[in-house]
Amino acid sequence: MDVTKPDGTTVSPPSLRVLMLEDNPRDAKLTASVLERGGGRVQFEVTDSQKVFQERLERAECDVVLADFNLRNWTAFDALDILKQSGKDIPLIVVTGTQGEEAAAECIKQGAADFVLKDRPARLPMAIYRALENKKLCEERTRTEEALRASEIQFRRLFETAKDGILILDADTGEIKDVNPFLSDLLDFPRADLLGKKLWEIGPLQDALLSKTSFEDLQSKGYVRYEHLPLETRKGKRVEVEFISNVYSVNQLKVIQCNIRDITERKRAEEALEKRTRELTYSQEALEQKGQELTRSNTELQQFAYVASHDLQEPLRTMASFAQLLQQRYQGKLDANADDFIHFIVDGATRMQGLIQDLLAYSRVGSRGKNFVPTDCTTVFDQAVANLQMAVTESGAVVTHDSLPTVQGDGAQLIQVFQNLVGNSLKFRDSQAPRIHVAAERKASEWVFAVKDNGIGIDPQYADRIFEVFQRLHNRTEYPGSGIGLAITKKIVERHGGHIWVESQPNQGATFFFTLPA
Repeated sequence: MDVTKPDGTTVSPPSLRVLMLEDNPRDAKLTASVLERGGGRVQFEVTDSQKVFQERLERAECDVVLADFNLRNWTAFDALDILKQSGKDIPLIVVTGTQGEEAAAECIKQGAADFVLKDRPARLPMAIYRALENKKLCEERTRTEEALRASEIQFRRLFETAKDGILILDADTGEIKDVNPFLSDLLDFPRADLLGKKLWEIGPLQDALLSKTSFEDLQSKGYVRYEHLPLETRKGKRVEVEFISNVYSVNQLKVIQCNIRDITERKRAEEALEKRTRELTYSQEALEQKGQELTRSNTELQQFAYVASHDLQEPLRTMASFAQLLQQRYQGKLDANADDFIHFIVDGATRMQGLIQDLLAYSRVGSRGKNFVPTDCTTVFDQAVANLQMAVTESGAVVTHDSLPTVQGDGAQLIQVFQNLVGNSLKFRDSQAPRIHVAAERKASEWVFAVKDNGIGIDPQYADRIFEVFQRLHNRTEYPGSGIGLAITKKIVERHGGHIWVESQPNQGATFFFTLPA
């Protein structure tokens, strides 16, 4: 069925299903011939039965209905009622040869898509085309309205539940058209008290920014933003907000949307962060100053220790030399008390020399250490044991070790660490021969070394004290020494970025652990 549109173009629907409500076979045939004459695929079905009409509508088996005005026992008005009751959106065109304009107008009023006289059949293709186009437009309008309603529902839901305050204003007058619950609660104003007011008439906003001049500025620019705007609610509570306004059009009407975000907590957090940053900066500066003071103090202490020990060496050597000379010349020639006194002088001077030498060694750990280089701990350990070979042989000790790693370190100082720890195991032993074993285990980013023995052990309450300078748990007659060896060991380990500790029980041996970076 080809149709010539008013602009002269011709359109042809791909297919058309026509249901004709007609009780005159001749008229039905004439109508069909008019539609077939234009070409295209047209399917016809003719009936004058209300029941058949209802069945076809239920199954939606037609695109358009052509109804004679007067049928047997029913009319086109009845057909329109049946069509309405079915709920189907199918256009119905009344085709009749007996009714006039009044009947046509009433049919259109009752819902007919068009009214065509049988003696003017040429109008029928265009009437069908227009009816189908109107149906299509109605469907598109319905879809658009549904989408718009869905959009409005979504906007309203967002508007009502937003955690920012929202104001909708008339862009010309500044009158408030809508306000969401969040802003009403924030300003402590009932919604009814805000609607219809000018923006600059709201108490909390009067002195903040929204004078009429500011509003006119917003109108001209179309956008304003205030990052830290202080407000005071109706109850006197102080809040800080971020205020953003945009001008846009809705259905050719200009409106202003104001978004007001409560940033009070964020502002407090920023101020707290700034305060904490200032405190940390001050603490860091103070720490750096303390560090500089500590470095200077350590340097001075090292210099003092070196100078003091160096300057003390000479008078001590003189004392020791003359005391020994007295002992050689007069021992046995004076009384027993004199011999004891000379012995005490010689012994004290000798021990003082030893203490000074140890103190000097302790002070030099940091100042005289060498740069760190890859150091094979197996080689270092073997050298330490070689230095102790006489004590190992005399005690009958068995000294063993697992595979030891290569680390970044000062080889000479690491020899001293192993020598001090193994030497302690040889010194602090009971009647049985010492058994000393050294192992190393990788843990995360460090090596953990363990020096284990079967000696006399240590009471756990002294586990920290033994690493302090000149701290002894035994008298000199039992176990000789100055008590500085473990202090030196601790200082060397710490210089290498590690730490040292001991695990032990009395009479159950001891295990000294220390770490070095891997």
